[in-house]
Amino acid sequence: MRAILALALALRLAVVWMVLFRYPRNWLFSKSPDLVFLAKSLASGGGLCSPFGGSTGPTAFLAPGYPAILGLVFRLFGDYSFAASAVMMGLQTLFSVLTVAVIMHVSCRIFNAHVAKVAGAFWAVSLPLIWLPAVLWDTGLSTLLLTGMVALALRVANKPAKGHWPVMGAYVGLAMLVNPSLMPSLFAIVGWTVHQSRPLWRCGPWVCLLTWLAVFAPWPLRNARVLHAFIPLRSNFGYEVWQGNHPGATGFLDRKSVV
Repeated sequence: MRAILALALALRLAVVWMVLFRYPRNWLFSKSPDLVFLAKSLASGGGLCSPFGGSTGPTAFLAPGYPAILGLVFRLFGDYSFAASAVMMGLQTLFSVLTVAVIMHVSCRIFNAHVAKVAGAFWAVSLPLIWLPAVLWDTGLSTLLLTGMVALALRVANKPAKGHWPVMGAYVGLAMLVNPSLMPSLFAIVGWTVHQSRPLWRCGPWVCLLTWLAVFAPWPLRNARVLHAFIPLRSNFGYEVWQGNHPGATGFLDRKSVV
């Protein structure tokens, strides 16, 4: 297991080195301008605002989790700085390597050590996954959160305890603040856990639900208060449809429309 994790780390650090020293300055931040603008607004104390630059006011274009992480990095290391690039890619490398570890753990629990090694090795050397640290988006963290949820569900199903249910609810809430698209998968995993564990403490699933609401509810409540609209998850659906279907659309982000 250690050898597979070391290989995964080495390959991803090679990508980080290449991007930092071989690619143009600010290359990383040029690929996700909407995320970067939101992070800059948060770092400057302006709140979650102006995903297309300028001063367009509050927004729910993206969930607050990943912009907040990037905003904290900007606050500590400077906007668009070399140090900020290195720290963000370092964090995304950490997320990617931890995902390998969690996948191996889950595979070993469900199958056996041999399957765990095969699954871990695949994730360690797969070319698209090696490149993940250089993708400035929540993809790496979302994958880690989803696989972590599977690991947590296995633990709760095998050894149900009262304390597990609020932990699971808080986990789901935090994961959705990073990526609301995880909601169907997360709820399905919770449902599977309830079915498998047949909880002796019947209030457990309800405590899980209430904890999730306590963690996640401030986001749609903020949207209702600030934007005067019911936006439970995020508000970028219309833009995504337009981006892929307007005349001349390529399916990729048109940087001229946001900078």
